[in-house]
Amino acid sequence: MAFNVPCHSAMNRQHLRNKLETEEQQLASILQRLAETTRSAAADRTTGDFADQATTERDTAEAVEESSVVSRALEQVRDALRRLSSDAYGKCSACGEPIDNERLEAVPWTRYCQHDQELRDMEPESATSGPEPALT
Repeated sequence: MAFNVPCHSAMNRQHLRNKLETEEQQLASILQRLAETTRSAAADRTTGDFADQATTERDTAEAVEESSVVSRALEQVRDALRRLSSDAYGKCSACGEPIDNERLEAVPWTRYCQHDQELRDMEPESATSGPEPALT
């Protein structure tokens, strides 16, 4: 359902703040779980046979990689919360134009309008930080 109230209205800003705060809590919880998994796997690294150790190493590597993705997403959400407290929220960081309310509703941590995000997605990953992750 699209939220048709202008982004700068108090009602819409509070709605988006609530979404971002919920997302922040969920991501922080996931990150904590992944850290616990990594610590547990590190403790189990010397037990079991070679196959068990290899499985533990793989699981640890996967948890570390997922932690990196979740950390990046959490930083994007926290950045959006900081921008929400200023006039920067809801304006495209590339062109300065307002970001459509439907896009903010779907991806409240976005920094880019649809057009500029598509341009960024077409660039080689080394030139940008990559596409915005699709979070929970």
